[in-house]
Amino acid sequence: MATRADVFFLTAYMGHLMGDGIRSEQVYVADASRFLRFLLERSCERDVEEFVASRARSAQYAKRLRGRIRRFARFMQEAAE
Repeated sequence: MATRADVFFLTAYMGHLMGDGIRSEQVYVADASRFLRFLLERSCERDVEEFVASRARSAQYAKRLRGRIRRFARFMQEAAE
């Protein structure tokens, strides 16, 4: 992917859609969001640990990252209810 790593993924996708001239990007982002939710529902603790290990450069960041992922997982569960 050619986008910069510090650009948020879905934000970059919206920019891509708008660049392609798609005026109703919300439906595309909604479908992408549902697909990401599907993938996240299928992930397990091992997947989270592999992600943290691949991204965290320090023990402090690994701890923060795990907490942020837990917060996101809680949000997903609440949004699905």
